[in-house]
Amino acid sequence: MQQDDTPESLLALDLNTVQSLQRVDAMTAVVRSLNDSRLQTRRPNLIPALSDAILRLGADSRSVQLADALKVIGAQITDDEDEDLSSVPPRAFRKDYIERKGLEKMNVRIAEGSRRFLEGLAWGVVISEVSQHPQEAQIGGIPSVVQRTRGFLNIRFKEGGKWHPDLTVF
Repeated sequence: MQQDDTPESLLALDLNTVQSLQRVDAMTAVVRSLNDSRLQTRRPNLIPALSDAILRLGADSRSVQLADALKVIGAQITDDEDEDLSSVPPRAFRKDYIERKGLEKMNVRIAEGSRRFLEGLAWGVVISEVSQHPQEAQIGGIPSVVQRTRGFLNIRFKEGGKWHPDLTVF
């Protein structure tokens, strides 16, 4: 029986299945660790922990989308790739949000974080595709960014041993 994709059905929990109970248990464990870290006055890393818990239990499309949504939020909170979520102080954006003076700054943060996440996702596709088809990629040696990109293009745009006439890039 196919379940509808209405907002109500997406939020409803079917506690009769083992998988649903495992998901609830995994989320409960994350919340327990959040509470433990607060009691010990440590900063919790909630977003990555929730994302990992979701992906640990399954790789269905909804789980992957929810985990990716959490990763986008994490990318929007941090300034650059080297910054960790634990270094962002609690309620760091409260004043900007309440006063609405920093809306432009917040919009730039959201756009930059989303761009950073999507670039990372696209680069993951390039790496995955090249590693799955090394013969077609024809990289050789220690691959650089340019070589991996060229290998990705070799895989994607080669048709029947011939270059696609409109897509000769290198």
